Amino acid sequence: MAELDVAIAAVEATTVSRDEIAQAMALWEPVWDVLVDREPARILALVLERVEYDGTQVALSFYPLGMAHLAAEAATMADGGGDEGLEEGEEAAA
Repeated sequence: MAELDVAIAAVEATTVSRDEIAQAMALWEPVWDVLVDREPARILALVLERVEYDGTQVALSFYPLGMAHLAAEAATMADGGGDEGLEEGEEAAA
């Protein structure tokens, strides 16, 4: 029984709640429209593990740590940062 409790705790620790997703998306909403080039694709690849379509519904599976990283990056950008998403050798637009 103790092993099951440990396994459940591990799953819960890596599960992202709807509130965490909503918070991350709310932080990114003002930024999303000004993203250029590859940034929207990079962000989606960071958070979306799988997209499934059965002919009537779309199901999205998120990377748990991807959402946490997205929220942290958004918070950094809100605090005046923002160069974290640049790849090596790229410079921020003036």
